[in-house]
Amino acid sequence: MRTPFSLLLAAGLVGCAEPDPSELFYGATVTSVRDEASAADAFVQRIATAEDTLHVALPTGEDPTIADALIEAWDRGIQVEVVTDADVADTEGIRRLLDAEVPVRLADAGLTYFEFTLNADVVFTSEMTKMSDVWVVADSQTVLAASHVGSLADGTRILFDMKGEELIEDLLREHNQLFGGTDATAVDAYDAPNKSITDFRWRYGTDSDVDLQMWFGPQERLTKRIVDGIYGARSSIWVLTNDLANEGLSKALQDKAERGFDVRVVVGPDFGDSSSAVSRVFENETPDVDKRRVTDPVVPTLVILDWEDQPSGRRGQARGMVITHDLFNAARLYRGSPVETDQLIDGVMWELATASTPTGDLQALMDVWQDHLDRSEAF
Repeated sequence: MRTPFSLLLAAGLVGCAEPDPSELFYGATVTSVRDEASAADAFVQRIATAEDTLHVALPTGEDPTIADALIEAWDRGIQVEVVTDADVADTEGIRRLLDAEVPVRLADAGLTYFEFTLNADVVFTSEMTKMSDVWVVADSQTVLAASHVGSLADGTRILFDMKGEELIEDLLREHNQLFGGTDATAVDAYDAPNKSITDFRWRYGTDSDVDLQMWFGPQERLTKRIVDGIYGARSSIWVLTNDLANEGLSKALQDKAERGFDVRVVVGPDFGDSSSAVSRVFENETPDVDKRRVTDPVVPTLVILDWEDQPSGRRGQARGMVITHDLFNAARLYRGSPVETDQLIDGVMWELATASTPTGDLQALMDVWQDHLDRSEAF
């Protein structure tokens, strides 16, 4: 005869801990720092918590601090996988990882293919194809991501401390593609991207008024999502990026500005470096856009939409979007010549959105925008 479950429970023979409601939701805590040392320290602390595995994406290893923490974790038996850009293999941090025989995947080493419309080979050098992702996933349980890390140059880094089982699953699927060799430059016989959309999820519900979204490039077309967001904006459009070389984006900004929307763009010292011809479209063909510039060597890419109320006084959905690379061209060729393109860049976009009055983590993104705006000059 079986003993009723209620009697087993009363006798203390069945353990059933009360679930933590916070574990039922996703979440992202957003902070920003103005120097590499603070950003690197946050990553080092997260790496130190690992007991079994570390899945890591680093865009550069100029600062060896994170690499040293990974080597220490590797030496104490933690399983480590690192994805980085092939162009930074000689930086101090990546060289130390390779010398210590930590598993490292060097991604995005350039692409050559035959362009039938031009009847010629088209070459994208390794410098034009980038791995810009930044994350540490510890024990498949916690995520620390950033707009940038690893460079010794001064400038703001935006950090995302995130939780959520399915979010981590999706992030690890992206990591596995990269570590397995399917990066932004992996194409099929028809020169189409081989990287896949790893899951249909994109929105991760939180226990607050702020929605969390995660998108991967190039397969989920990050810059196009920003262009679509700009066209759909109802009040304000504020853009911060080091370099802006995208004709479609420039046209979208001008279209909204000439219709009376509050459109402001702050660029960094690298403006025009990737393609002076494409950047001139923004510089010369957006007369109604408020254009400004900062001199910080590291400038995060941040787009804030509809922070202000609509002209009717209604509250729209405020959105803050952070991408790990600059706003490059959306097409591979510009007037028949290869240009730096988001189609050949591995990156990630984190988005926070709310229909309520923006506070908390969205306010943290607003603070980054306001800081750069306050220190910018017209050009």
